[in-house]
Amino acid sequence: PIHGSSMKPFGRHNGMRSFPSEERSKGTPEWNHYRVTGSNGVLRLAVNGKEVSGGEDCVWRKGYLGLESEGSPTEFRHVRIMELASTGATIAQSAPLDDGWQSLYNGLDLRGWKASSPGTNRWQARDWTLVNRGGAAPGQVLSSLQEFGDFELIWDARVVNKSGGTVTSPLRLRGAELPAAFTAASAP
Repeated sequence: PIHGSSMKPFGRHNGMRSFPSEERSKGTPEWNHYRVTGSNGVLRLAVNGKEVSGGEDCVWRKGYLGLESEGSPTEFRHVRIMELASTGATIAQSAPLDDGWQSLYNGLDLRGWKASSPGTNRWQARDWTLVNRGGAAPGQVLSSLQEFGDFELIWDARVVNKSGGTVTSPLRLRGAELPAAFTAASAP
């Protein structure tokens, strides 16, 4: 689950993320067959004929489909979709309508970004999260390679430090610094 969605995973999991019960994928150059079934808030994944993961109590129950590869080139063929009978997902259970937002981060790596001091860069990409291990000290600025005209920005931040307290982490837009203060919980 990403971008505000949630689910209660079956079997092996990390938080809300479901992991396969066994490795069923064939190596390159063979093709793999994936079957994803979503019905009445339950999501199931079968790989090469056997169910390996899924979850229940899915929100969003109605919404968007996306295909991704995690770090390597991937080819898709014979992609088919069959709409099942409606289970009456409410507006609260449905993904919000696309209002034109563009993700600035691909969720996988730092393509499209640059660190102001690459040799000392402490920024890492981790499963849809940009992580800075070492604070926002000078030389730790992460900048988008793309320039933008007028825009509206939505971002989430979680700050954890060893002593707790307030942390100041500026967000720089068009050279102007917008201070952002966070009350940070102590690191475990």
